Amino acid sequence: MKKLCALLTVMMLYIPTAKSLEASAELSFETRQFFSSGESRKEDGQYSIAFKPSLFWASEEGGHTLVWTSMFRADSLDRNRSHIDLREAYYQNTFDFDNAEMTLKVGAAQVFWGVTETQNIVDVINQSDRVDAVFDEKLGQPMINTNFDTELGYFEFYLMPYFRERTFASEDGRLGLPGLKTDALYQSSRGARELDTAFRYSYSFDTWDVGLSYFHGTNRQPFFAAQVSLSDEFPPQIPLRPDLALLPFYAEMEQVGLELQAFSGDWTWKLEAIYRDSIIHHTAVTAGFEYPFVGIAGGDSEAIMFVEYLYDTRKPMGPVDVVLDDNTRLILQIADTFFGAPIPIDTSGQDRKLSPTFAQNDISTGFRWALNDLNGTEIRAGVIVDLDNPSSNVITLEASSRINEDFKWEVSSLIFNTDNEEDLISPLKDEDYIQLLLTYYF
Repeated sequence: MKKLCALLTVMMLYIPTAKSLEASAELSFETRQFFSSGESRKEDGQYSIAFKPSLFWASEEGGHTLVWTSMFRADSLDRNRSHIDLREAYYQNTFDFDNAEMTLKVGAAQVFWGVTETQNIVDVINQSDRVDAVFDEKLGQPMINTNFDTELGYFEFYLMPYFRERTFASEDGRLGLPGLKTDALYQSSRGARELDTAFRYSYSFDTWDVGLSYFHGTNRQPFFAAQVSLSDEFPPQIPLRPDLALLPFYAEMEQVGLELQAFSGDWTWKLEAIYRDSIIHHTAVTAGFEYPFVGIAGGDSEAIMFVEYLYDTRKPMGPVDVVLDDNTRLILQIADTFFGAPIPIDTSGQDRKLSPTFAQNDISTGFRWALNDLNGTEIRAGVIVDLDNPSSNVITLEASSRINEDFKWEVSSLIFNTDNEEDLISPLKDEDYIQLLLTYYF
């Protein structure tokens, strides 16, 4: 990653014409107020400042572009959140090739796959940044990407020579996992240098959008491992302590994905489905619809209501015993990090089984309300409810608007509700917060 940054920095310095160079930046001031200090008695208030500069250059003939976006953040509470990251830094060339438009991209980039609102299970190219935001923030993925836009559809090919590990809050921060160490383990002997490959085909016809994808490489979602002696019986006779150090473990996987989107009058029907072959094999589906309500209260605003069902075939299970090599044996807790932190590993007995995912049999509903005013005011709200235990749910609230051409404010809140200690969101039940963000664009 450091070599890539240096190379693209030199390329930026030798751009032939300054007239085609565009520079922009964002300066953000953020405050989070947590409703509880939790069992660990952490600070209720968290403050940070972030600077996000961007450079964009396009050749005069239009075929060559360079993009650079960095992010600098300083945080009052979480040392892991005070960091510098490269969001995107790539060279792109677009040209005609055998009756098709071809795009070649080299560098660190962000890619989005998916159509649904609640979660995008097909979206597996980029790693998540869980220190900057709980949702929707990605790390730039080093890649060589070639796309072909043809009459038969859109073809995407990816080679990814380097893996980026997921970021997590430190023990001093909020929304973190106690005892988590940064020394990651990999199922692949090549570790972070395992070559990942991916392909996606998409096509639109009549009122349908279709996408098919394939990924082979390192799973972006880590499991969490406790390293034990090779001579220990399984499960270990001595229960693992709650304060035991945990290590992120990145398994290899293959995934086949399907995206469907259909338009029927005012209705939009959406579906994402995957089959993932890894340490645990499973199928997952997210499906639902959107419906707009235009001109609410006689104005120009538009509210879009969505309802989605989240399904996963994985059943509650106990810890998994994995022997990597002659010197390394792990006890894995198979649990998604959908909300940033899983349940700590517990091998006190074979009978205790935990659900590997929060989105196993859930319903999600909410709305996006655009007021269509001069300030671009938007309001969003949503709730995810576990149908097996309705008292387990997650509520999200967001509102944003421009103050003028240079300033924008955003208010958001995240609330975790559960009465089940074995629920995946149980470690976050004291992490409810409200956040205020003020951003200056220049």
